[in-house]
This record gives sequence, structure tokens and C-alpha cells, in this order.
Amino acid sequence: MRKFLLSFFLFIVISQSVKSQNSEASLLSPFITQYQADENMFNRKYALKRSDEYFKRMETFYTDWLSKLKLLSFDKLTTNERVDYLLLKRDINVDIRALKQNETEFANTKFTVPFDNILIDFEQKRRVGTQQNGKETAQKFQQLIETINKTDKAFENGSLKINPVQANWAQQTVNQHITVFTEAYKFYDGYDPQFTKETKKVYPEVLEALKNYSKTLGKSAKLSIAKDDGSGIIGNPIGRASFLDLLNDEMIAYTPEQIEAIAMKEFAWCDAEMLKASQQMGFGNDWKKALEKVKTAYPELGKQPELVYELANEAINFVEANKLITVPQLAKEGWRMRMLSPQEQQFAPFFLGGESVLIAYPTQDMTEDAKMMTLRG
Repeated sequence: MRKFLLSFFLFIVISQSVKSQNSEASLLSPFITQYQADENMFNRKYALKRSDEYFKRMETFYTDWLSKLKLLSFDKLTTNERVDYLLLKRDINVDIRALKQNETEFANTKFTVPFDNILIDFEQKRRVGTQQNGKETAQKFQQLIETINKTDKAFENGSLKINPVQANWAQQTVNQHITVFTEAYKFYDGYDPQFTKETKKVYPEVLEALKNYSKTLGKSAKLSIAKDDGSGIIGNPIGRASFLDLLNDEMIAYTPEQIEAIAMKEFAWCDAEMLKASQQMGFGNDWKKALEKVKTAYPELGKQPELVYELANEAINFVEANKLITVPQLAKEGWRMRMLSPQEQQFAPFFLGGESVLIAYPTQDMTEDAKMMTLRG
């Protein structure tokens, strides 16, 4: 237990020290800030993410940013700035790939929303504040209802065939239309008398049709959701190619098979070390008994904070004595401790670390089972 705690504190000390050393000003900082701000702005402005307009605008945005990065002289950048450059470029390329994947899904399911042209036209005019004729808009809304209901019926009777994954995507698209359409309508409702008078009755009918269609799609979409295999982790397989992309994004130069082989090798090492520890503790090869012994080894009541403070300083002394890393004085002085509440201990039953070390220990009002769970870590 003590070795585990010490290892944890070593990780915290090194992490905080690296953060401190990498805090120097970077030429890329304004670029990173601007990129994030601009991207967020576009995502707010173009609330409907399932439209040709959005995909075209964001593709231009990402392409322009890659061109902007090319204007920087990489050779003249400091080491930290080069890291920022490569990470920003990586993030942009990741965003481009995600955009293309979404655009492909959009193209493959566009037939499920044959009525979206009316909704998109209505939202685009709202965006620039164009006054919309009430009678004409009411007629379009009526046409919209008919097309939605027709599509809904076609899906119900099987003449419109889509698989569960497409249904899931289509439902998300319809729900997005509901949100955007509602906001766009409220922009005019009550502020333009002629618009309000002519559309007041038909507007809720449009919403009802959209919501009914979303529910219909949802029945099939449920089948696309992966079921719990007992691990408690629910998700859909992404496939080897996408997994390789994710590994590449994280700059992990290994294939899934290589990672699995490394994991099995390290797992075997862990098994061997566990047996060594079990033997040293006098339990022979019965590592389960040794583990149970460790689980019941904990400080006396009220002594946990003192142990945490002691181990933190031991970790600092260890890395400095072995000249592993330089720990800035402010990093030594700035870290602090606080106790985790009983509620927090339900999902963090040991302790968490960073600039603040959050300590888990039983409180008087916890149940006996909860107390023992915290003590066992």
C-alpha cells in the first residue's frame, strides 16, 4: 500500500513539475486560442450541424487554418512551440476527419429528411433577420407537416427502409431540426404581428409532426445501441481503421495487436511480481491472501492526512535525491490537501491528485460498508 501511494505521489510531483516548466510563453498560444474561439463561434452560429451549409463552411475554416500554420517557420520555433505547432495541426486534422465522417453519414441518411429544405430556408432567413410573410410561411409549414407525416408513414409501413444505425443518425438530425426550428420561430413569434397571426395555429402542428417522426425513428435507433456485455462499458465498435486513426492521433506508434502483446507481457510481469510480494509477506503463492492483507492495512483513524503529507515529501525527496527531475520551489510550496466528501468517495474511493491532493477517509455518518470500501481503496 505504501509503495503504491509513493508511486502515485511521484507521478503527481513529476506531472506538476513538467507543467511548471512548460508554462513559458509560446508564439503558438494566440493561434491556439483563436482557433478554439473561432471554431466555437461557428458552432454557435451554425446551430444546425446537419446541413450542406455547415459542412462547406467548416471545411473552408479548417483548410484556411492549415494554410495559416504553413506560413509559420517551423525551424525558427522553440522546442515547446514546435510541440504546440504539431499538436494544433494534429487537432485540426482530427477535426477535418470528424467533419468528413459526419458529412458521409449525413449524405447516407439525407433521404430520411426530405423536408429539411423548408426548415433550413426558414432558419437561414431568421439568422439574417429577414421578415417572413405570415401567409406564405403558414403554407410552407402546412406543406412541411404533410411531407413529415408522409415520411413517417413510409418508415412505419416499411416502404422506407433504413438500418438501426441510420435511424439513430436520422433521429439525431430530426431532434436538431426541432431545436433550431423552435428557436427560429420564437425569434418572430409575438414580435411580428402578421407572422404570429398566420402561423400561431400551424406551428405546434409542425412540432408535433417532427416529434412523432423522431419517436418513430427512435424505435429502430434503439437497436443500434450496444448492450452491456457485463463490463458496464457500453459502446459501438469503431473498427480497426478508425482505431488506428485514434492511435495515430495520440501519436502512439503501435498497432492494436502490438499493444495487446505488450499488455499481455506486462500483465505476466505483474503476476510474477505479485507472487514475489506474496512470498515475501509469508503467504507463499496465495496472492489472494496477501492482497486481502494489504486491503486491511490502513492508517489509524485521523492519521490519513499525516501519511499523505509524509509520502508527498518522500516523493519530492526521492526525485531530487536521484536527480530525476527538478522540482520548482513553488511546486513544493503550492500543493495542498482537502478531504473528499462521502458523496465524492462513491466515485473516488481512494484519493485524487494534482495541485490539490483529495483524500478519501471514512466519516462518522457513513455506513459501515461504505467506510470499509474507502479504507480498502
